[in-house]
Amino acid sequence: MTKNHYNISYKSLFLFSVPSIIATLVEPIVELVDSAIIGPMGPDYLSALSANSAIFAISIWVFNFLVHVGSAEVAAARAQKNQAQLREGIVIGLLLPLVIGFCIATVLFLSRDFLLVSVMQLGDVRYPMAKDYFDYRLFSIPLALLLSSCCGILRGLGKVRLALNYVIAMTTANVLMTLILVEVFQLGLKGAAVGTVFGLAVTAVPLAIFIFRTYIKGNRVRLLNINLDYFKSYLQNSYNQFLRTVAISLSFFIAAKYANATNAVTGASHQILLHYWLLASYVLDGFSVTATTIGADLWFSKKYKRWFIFARRLLVMSLMMGTIFSVIYLLNPKLIYIFTRDREVYQQTLSVWLVVGLFQIPNSILYTYDGLFFSQKNFAYIRKKIWQAFVFFFIPIILFRGDDLMFIWIAICALNSYRFVSFSIKLMSQNKKIHQSQCP
Repeated sequence: MTKNHYNISYKSLFLFSVPSIIATLVEPIVELVDSAIIGPMGPDYLSALSANSAIFAISIWVFNFLVHVGSAEVAAARAQKNQAQLREGIVIGLLLPLVIGFCIATVLFLSRDFLLVSVMQLGDVRYPMAKDYFDYRLFSIPLALLLSSCCGILRGLGKVRLALNYVIAMTTANVLMTLILVEVFQLGLKGAAVGTVFGLAVTAVPLAIFIFRTYIKGNRVRLLNINLDYFKSYLQNSYNQFLRTVAISLSFFIAAKYANATNAVTGASHQILLHYWLLASYVLDGFSVTATTIGADLWFSKKYKRWFIFARRLLVMSLMMGTIFSVIYLLNPKLIYIFTRDREVYQQTLSVWLVVGLFQIPNSILYTYDGLFFSQKNFAYIRKKIWQAFVFFFIPIILFRGDDLMFIWIAICALNSYRFVSFSIKLMSQNKKIHQSQCP
């Protein structure tokens, strides 16, 4: 068992976070590359891609408990030096994404026309484009879930650099294959989908085999005797995290639906804004990974005072990173031109650019809050707050003015604002209780 002691100085935390930051930075490049290549083909193509991105995003993101629960469970077992539970967590983390992935791909295949025509309301021009992408991208779902779960396992083990290597390999393979298929063979959206499947296939499968051989092979008896109480606990945490992610994914899905239903220009503008929103969130999620990995070690080792020192330092670093993103966005609105040369799309995107840019600052703290509560395996509380925000803030604003791109993004910001305030109060309350319990 690897020693589970971490240095929590600012320098050490930053160096530990760098591989996760890079890894989470290159993940959105998958869709960024697709949009950058497809964008110049016109608003119809970009809108068709946006509709697909929303469908596949919710189909994959809704199961991101495979990353967060898997990482927290492995990190907690490692902190408690429980080798049996560590192996059990890894086994579940390898099998569950495959089962879920094949089930979801089947459901999407059977509901393709309903999603693209009835839900996303794509017309005769955009539907054939979207269908080409959809049919091939289905094969990516089990692979994407498997790769995410495997990376979560590695992060829980503290092997963030190894997880980074596989993410970089996936992104590189994806980019190269997409460029070849779209630019050389002129396959359009179909080529972008095949490129994504290829990149995932050549990385997810070898990584799963590596983890199995390293941590499970030679202990096959335990594979058939997973502790039922632990399995139930794992599923309960997964259930709470699943519902949390359902709310987040639904918010993006509904936002994309309203944007695309308005017209192609609004749909394309929303897709561009979403890319920059997610680009920052993926980078900042690198601090969330650090919060989960090191935080679980400290929390389940009962080093509570040290945990809060660690939390404060990580929050300061997250705030600095969020401020950097905000300044970059606000000073460079021409970043929009990376994805479009259409003047109308540019102007509509620019009208919401200030909101998206400024909100990166509170977002930076929010994502680290998520990781800190993941480290406590406090998934029920996280689930409760996201659904309160979704029902009482996001939905009313969307229903009021879902045909206006500005109001769509105000609804998204309101969702995160409620979570931000709730998590701040919760963390301060925990800190006060720990301080009082340690005072004579």
